[in-house]
Amino acid sequence: MLSDDISGASVLGEGADARVILCKNQFGQIFATKRYHADRQQKMNCESGFLLELSTDANVVRILGVSAPNLLFLEYCPSTLAHLIKVPLADDVLISHVLTLVSTFRDMHRKGFFHLDIKPENILIRQDGTLAVADFSFAERKPLASKWHGTQVTAAPEMWRAHLNDKSRIPFTFNCEKADVFSLGATLIWLLNAAPLWPMARLDCTPLVYHPLYYSYVKEGVLPKQTPRNRLLCRLWPILRRMCRRNPDRRPSLDEVLRDIEDAQPLLPLAPVPAPTAAPAPAATAESPSVEEEVGSLGEVDTPTRPPPPIGEECLLFATNTHADESFSSSESEEDRTRW
Repeated sequence: MLSDDISGASVLGEGADARVILCKNQFGQIFATKRYHADRQQKMNCESGFLLELSTDANVVRILGVSAPNLLFLEYCPSTLAHLIKVPLADDVLISHVLTLVSTFRDMHRKGFFHLDIKPENILIRQDGTLAVADFSFAERKPLASKWHGTQVTAAPEMWRAHLNDKSRIPFTFNCEKADVFSLGATLIWLLNAAPLWPMARLDCTPLVYHPLYYSYVKEGVLPKQTPRNRLLCRLWPILRRMCRRNPDRRPSLDEVLRDIEDAQPLLPLAPVPAPTAAPAPAATAESPSVEEEVGSLGEVDTPTRPPPPIGEECLLFATNTHADESFSSSESEEDRTRW
């Protein structure tokens, strides 16, 4: 039996909508309680509904119960992907997590659910090591949305546009499925490389849209340069880069992503790259290029080609035209458009 008496419980995490705390019932069973803030009851109802409908999915956090007006009882998972990223993992473990996440969100999309806040902190790790997707407070059933969702470090650029247009009272909608594809791609890059796609977004509270590298990406489609820690990211980079395309219409579906990863599996390294030693390394052959030689395929530029926008002119980053090619590629060459 679950109880709504949660005094003295330890806090696991807290966000804008709720606080998650660790609880124990009279039988000694541990579970997590998500206590929504008083004005967020509608979000609790939505999240509980999503979790009930997805209860048969093995990689979605299990709902244990609801207590009015604002308590949601969930299975307790001791860790998150954000913690796992800090630990060196073998390539076979990494590729297993990649396939699990892509297939899990692919299945959600097939059922008409869109998460809209995919990030390492929202992917929990159970005691047995399996993954469980959590936090459906921003989730949507509609294929299109017009409000800001998610977290800036993994949010799709069209979410920024929706947010800025909303501030300016300019109507704009974005495709929820394609926004999820971008956020998942950014999360997988973070997992594989132990660094976020936009590292500057975590250094201060400045909106990401003001940073020069992000400005360059929005205007020209240039992702920040990545320095891979192993060959697995090198092999998967073409797939992940397509997931993070600036134009949402040109991003693949998760069915296509899963197929591409499965097709690439025979070529993927399944052992960690050994650390360099003091002795000089032998020259790399054409059959076995070094990680350093493959870095060039992962990055476009180190510095932006355009200055960041002045404060107050952020809406100029995004044209108001709803056609993606016109609104995102005004300064893009035909070669860049083909590459992206």
